[in-house]
Amino acid sequence: GLPPWRQRLLCQTNLLRFDDTLVAADVGDGAVVSLVALPSPKVVTSSSDLTAKVWDSTTGECLRTLEGHGDSVRAACFCPDRTRILTASRDGTARLWCA
Repeated sequence: GLPPWRQRLLCQTNLLRFDDTLVAADVGDGAVVSLVALPSPKVVTSSSDLTAKVWDSTTGECLRTLEGHGDSVRAACFCPDRTRILTASRDGTARLWCA
């Protein structure tokens, strides 16, 4: 199996704890629960504060803040080889960053 830092259980947009039961996590009948496998402990998020951030998913620590857009950052993702990050902003620009 995958190491624990590579696994996440999601119900819609809610992160579920692995030690909770579905009842304790308030997951109802018919709810879709997804298992997400992370290729790396690093994740990237976009924000309305004009930045994207790189996080360590094992510690919750912000590793890097990507600044330079003129409006909210609407999307951010790692390239498949995980060496770069692509961001797209409401200002109509896209930027490519070294990861």
